[in-house]
Amino acid sequence: MAHGAVKPCVRHIALSALCAILFSAIFILAGCSSHSEGAAISTELGFVDILIGQGKTKEAMELLQRTEKLASTPLESMGVYKRYVTLGESGRAEKALKKGLRKHKKDKQLLAVYGNFLLDQNKTKKALKVTKPLSGTEYGSIYAEAFLSYALETGWSADDLFGKTFFLFRGKKKNPDHTATAKEKFEVFYDSRFVPIYLDAARSTKLSRWARNAAALCMKEGNFNKASEAYIGSVDSLEDSLFWGSVFYDAGHYTESLEALLAGDSFPGSVALKIEHKALEADDYYLLEEDAAAEKIRSELIDVILAESANANAGLTSYAKQVLPVVYVNSAMYLKSKNDLAKEFSRLDILVNKFPDYVPGLASYGDYALYLLSRPPEDKLSQDLRYAGLRTMAMEEEDRIPKISLEDAIEKIDASLERTNNPRLIVIREQLLAELHREWETEHKASRVWPLLEKNALEKASLFPDDVIHYAVVVLLNNGHADDARDLFIKYEQSLHEEAITGKKKSGEDDDGLPPKFEPSEHPELLDLWECEAAAWFYVKDGRIDEAQSMYRHIIENFSKRSPIFSSGGKTEAVTNAYINAANIYAGRGQSALALDSLKKALPRTLDEGLKADVLYRIGKEYYYQGDYKNAIRSLQYSLNQDNGQNKVRNRARLILKQAQDKNK
Repeated sequence: MAHGAVKPCVRHIALSALCAILFSAIFILAGCSSHSEGAAISTELGFVDILIGQGKTKEAMELLQRTEKLASTPLESMGVYKRYVTLGESGRAEKALKKGLRKHKKDKQLLAVYGNFLLDQNKTKKALKVTKPLSGTEYGSIYAEAFLSYALETGWSADDLFGKTFFLFRGKKKNPDHTATAKEKFEVFYDSRFVPIYLDAARSTKLSRWARNAAALCMKEGNFNKASEAYIGSVDSLEDSLFWGSVFYDAGHYTESLEALLAGDSFPGSVALKIEHKALEADDYYLLEEDAAAEKIRSELIDVILAESANANAGLTSYAKQVLPVVYVNSAMYLKSKNDLAKEFSRLDILVNKFPDYVPGLASYGDYALYLLSRPPEDKLSQDLRYAGLRTMAMEEEDRIPKISLEDAIEKIDASLERTNNPRLIVIREQLLAELHREWETEHKASRVWPLLEKNALEKASLFPDDVIHYAVVVLLNNGHADDARDLFIKYEQSLHEEAITGKKKSGEDDDGLPPKFEPSEHPELLDLWECEAAAWFYVKDGRIDEAQSMYRHIIENFSKRSPIFSSGGKTEAVTNAYINAANIYAGRGQSALALDSLKKALPRTLDEGLKADVLYRIGKEYYYQGDYKNAIRSLQYSLNQDNGQNKVRNRARLILKQAQDKNK
């Protein structure tokens, strides 16, 4: 599911997701049985094993001491070591390993065995020095255990542990702070410099908990890409699967996120965990443009959540209440895109009744009513057939579509406004009223803006709720009051971003003595999408084309990724318009190739047939100007085929199509 109109914040992993710090490691050391040793010494060691098995420890010790002199390879040294350990001769065992290391200083297996031996003997500092070369190898977990154990023993800070002189330290060991609380003692392990240590443990042991430690520390610093690199390629529980799915999701790696989630599907888990797991899975499918798969997951989620509430006999859990409305609204939007109005209404009807104050649900319910209103009325022939008691298949299909009125949608919004006074609902109500009263003159529509602003003004001058000011600017622009819209927008931006502009100069004034002005093109990162769009529009109107183009580029670069939110408050439409407007500027400057590229990116972003026709017409026109008449003809014909009564470019498309056809002969 796309996290609907509001993405649940549980999607982000907090520091509390750090796994419990463990201080033991699983060591998979090379086998030291006699078959892996040289032929001569293996025979002798075999006899030693027999003597040990018979309880003849004295004879076994004498033979082992003689055999030790024959050891020449790392495996042979480890074979001798193993027998000494079995005989309880830890001192001789250590000497055998040290003797082997004198001959083979860099042998990883010998270092690993010796490091493990030292840890067993509680010689942590020595083990740390011995095992440092193992970091980054398949035996890195031994080094990780030594490092973590040493940190715990000493109680040192991260700066002390990771200081440049740490491994040259020869002075007296610092005494641990015995007055420190358990929490304080463990805080050192939250330092990001421990990431390589945790990764050593994870790669050697294949235990995901260590990798999760590393990933959590990376995410704490906002480095999601680095966090995703800690993944060891497998999951060991549903919770683990959700963790890594979330890490990849936040890093923008949706394919990898989905793979991690699917790898955990078969694991058991709580209903709440399964809901969150499936919710993220649906998000990934949607972002990967697998819309049908995303909808399948949404349907499963709805069933799971409703079953949970029925079984619990206590209503929905808090998390289910957060997720379910999002699932419903996204499912409704998917069904709308498939023109399945009956199922769309079914989703919306349940949504607005179960969650009467969920704004995206009320907005979608209003959109459904608007769509019904926009459908052409039944023709006279159909009316006559009905009068005669007859219906065609098309009429039967039409009758199956549930009907709701705009008045019904407004009534539900009014009821919610009494409870919440949500600014977004205020705007949605105004939009529906404007559609209900299409007879209103443009002047009347514009005049309604001022009392709306006055009623919803905030304490700071020229500031209003974001939804309200956005609506006011758009209404004024659409109803012939561009100057008022500009003045309102400039004052709003000036007041909203006062800190950004006064920061330029401590006095808060420019050299000319006037207060500094906020320039949107200089601070696009501070603007929401609608603000960028409005600023670009005013720049175009003022002839400031470079600034306008920079705003459109910012919109495309920062808002064009597919949103997990189906009902995204006009985001998709705004980004589509940015592509089209950027193309207009490119075309006006003779940059036809760039204009064409921008238009091609705009085309798949809209389902509106009228807008598709317009974009296809523009694409055909650019091909025509490039002299590519074959592609021009094809695009213009596609434009003309988008016939739903909204093709406003039909006549112009026909004219250029004829010209292209004439030149293509």
